[in-house]
Amino acid sequence: MNKRRSRLSWLWVGSTLGAVSIFVIGLGLWQQQLPKRLQRSAQSGDLGACLRLGRQLGALQPLRPKEAALVESCLQRQAQRSWDGGLWWAALDQQRQLIRRSGNPAKADRQLQQWRQQLRSKVIQRFLRGEMPQALSLISSSGENRFPEGQDLQNSLQENWAANRFHLEQAQRVGKKGQWWEANNQLNQLNHPWWIGQAQ
Repeated sequence: MNKRRSRLSWLWVGSTLGAVSIFVIGLGLWQQQLPKRLQRSAQSGDLGACLRLGRQLGALQPLRPKEAALVESCLQRQAQRSWDGGLWWAALDQQRQLIRRSGNPAKADRQLQQWRQQLRSKVIQRFLRGEMPQALSLISSSGENRFPEGQDLQNSLQENWAANRFHLEQAQRVGKKGQWWEANNQLNQLNHPWWIGQAQ
């Protein structure tokens, strides 16, 4: 009975060590293939795979300069692709990641600020056309309302919109009572082109 137990124990130990050895060998082979797969995905333009493989490789070992450059290139192209596709939130966050890992963070930051300025211009254009919901939606869909500048812009637009609505409503109210001087005074407070158009 004891001999049988001893044989079973050795068999269990042997099979466990064998499984562990196979796992370690497989992990080593998989790790050795990652740099080549990273390079192929970067060259083929499979940016999602490139970034995923870069994360996997970076979790196992520090990236070598060539590998880091490949991942940086993929991230830069992915950010541009997201921007061109109107995926503002993704593009800006990817560009922020690029700043943290770029060999030239100043250049990456200039691109980020340029995109943010373009978004701000789009928001203001919509706002001035009277497309207030669309303007606010662009701020939130780009994720800019997570940052002080975006919050300040959103608050400023909302305050201006509310103030112009108030002055127009006041002008209409006192105008119905024949208080033309006061109505004109309220209309003179309007400073938004869409609300000025509504008053005409």
